[in-house]
Amino acid sequence: ETRTIRPLLILLEFYNTGSYSKTHQEKSKVITPKEYTNIYIKYNNYIDTLDISNESKKRKLWTTRKLFNFCIDINKTNIKQITIEDVYDFVDTLAYMKISTIRIIKTNLRQMFNWLYQEKIISISGNRIYPIFRWGRNCT
Repeated sequence: ETRTIRPLLILLEFYNTGSYSKTHQEKSKVITPKEYTNIYIKYNNYIDTLDISNESKKRKLWTTRKLFNFCIDINKTNIKQITIEDVYDFVDTLAYMKISTIRIIKTNLRQMFNWLYQEKIISISGNRIYPIFRWGRNCT
């Protein structure tokens, strides 16, 4: 019965929203490890001040929690222990995701590490981890 209703539901969703999802997956729950709770709360407070959509805020915080869980898995229990290689290794674990999603995650990581650097919490900036390359007419 689902096979006959699904196309109609997709059509209805497209009609109502202008797009449709291939699948409607449940949101994954990623908890904040207790070792990183304080820094997460500070970053969350900072994210709340940004003039961006709630979905963007959720995505940035999801990326942060996911990284912190990865760090716990590799026995890095302090933000100052995280190296550039750790960040690259974390992103490598996301190879199953779409390239566009990974690009967003890298941007979120760059922004988070830039904030940590500006707050003098760590000594590595996000721009050092993921530099921004600008191409234009004057570039060679």
